[in-house]
Amino acid sequence: ILSRLFQVNIRKHLNNVIDIAINDSESCNYQSNVSDGLVNIPDMMLLPLDAKSVGGSGTAPYGSLFPLAFDTIIDEVEKGIASGSIDVNEMIRAATAAQSGYGGLLFYDSLVDFDTEFELGSVILGLQLKIYNTSIEN
Repeated sequence: ILSRLFQVNIRKHLNNVIDIAINDSESCNYQSNVSDGLVNIPDMMLLPLDAKSVGGSGTAPYGSLFPLAFDTIIDEVEKGIASGSIDVNEMIRAATAAQSGYGGLLFYDSLVDFDTEFELGSVILGLQLKIYNTSIEN
């Protein structure tokens, strides 16, 4: 009985609550600047001036995260080539130290904090999902 109750009622309402939370979020007002549905790789991976010089629009339609990460990786690889070795562990150590203060460790105080209530017939159900004090260590 509990399995059927979950599958039929709770799951349906939970999916509706999640769908509403995702679709009504004002903090996620992403609007694509891409009109033809195709991804322009230079625009996605390169800084605007570099992208424009190789055929991209140079307007950063995908934001700056990928170009900055790609640029950092290229810089590290070029340093490794110049010195004769590429130290992947050092790259990971530096990136994780910037996030957590410790090389090789990623730490998140609160990774997920979801709390909601919804009605199921005449019953009000509460749902909390929390993931906290999470660490990943190399």
